[in-house]
Amino acid sequence: MLIKRGQSLSALILTISIIAILILAGPANAIKVSLQIPDFQPADVLKSFILDIEVKDGEFLPIINTKITFESDSEEVTCTIKNDNSVEGCNFLTVNSKTINNLNPGLGYGYGLKDDDPVSFGYGYGYGYGQRGDITGNPGGNIAYDLTIDKTKLPEDFIGKEIDVLAEVFGGSLDDTAVFTGSDSFKIEKSPEPPICLPSSEKKALCNEKFWKARTICNHEYVDAIQVCGVEHEEAVKACNDLSTRAERIECRKNIPPISDCKKQVRLERDECKEDAEAARDSCVASCIP
Repeated sequence: MLIKRGQSLSALILTISIIAILILAGPANAIKVSLQIPDFQPADVLKSFILDIEVKDGEFLPIINTKITFESDSEEVTCTIKNDNSVEGCNFLTVNSKTINNLNPGLGYGYGLKDDDPVSFGYGYGYGYGQRGDITGNPGGNIAYDLTIDKTKLPEDFIGKEIDVLAEVFGGSLDDTAVFTGSDSFKIEKSPEPPICLPSSEKKALCNEKFWKARTICNHEYVDAIQVCGVEHEEAVKACNDLSTRAERIECRKNIPPISDCKKQVRLERDECKEDAEAARDSCVASCIP
């Protein structure tokens, strides 16, 4: 009689231990939530990422909704993804698509495994206690949300900071809810501040000063080049005059370019120099001078 009582007590303790292990271990292993958000560079406007809900067990609970919380050091925003892929609570997050692999639509927001019995709840709405995948040979599947963040719609406080992100998948029923989480962080690089420009009146005066300096240089170079034309022409004539015969001197002079050609080329170069100075002044006036 004592032996039977002892065996019954041992069996009861063993049963309680197994149930406790199942209760403690089941939900943690049923679903894995993961996400990886890339950093925003100053020129980036949109960034896409994948929120993956992996069903690691042979059973799965209905999804009530999915919440993604974005938090800086001073502001927090929570976006709620509904079953129809709409987003509530924020306007900077968009659901591009939702891909379901190896799962069939289940009850409400939920999805069950592909077989004759779409959803099988073990203990507590199928949080993973039943290990049905070991029986059916179906190890599970996943739901992947393709999401996009629009930097132009983010809170101003987020810009230039590192943002912590927490994804929470709520499943089961309103009376019996389980939460599975995943987290990540990303940086939003701040665009450099535009320089502070001179007032238009001061800028115009500065640009005009540079313009007249450039024009003066053009005129000085013109005068110098005209003198060079004269010197080179005289040297060419002298070289011809130094020849021994009259016929050689006449033929040599025929090959000397007229000095007017040299002066004409110098005037063209001066005019181009002045045009460049005017273009530089216009660009100066249109630009920002710190």
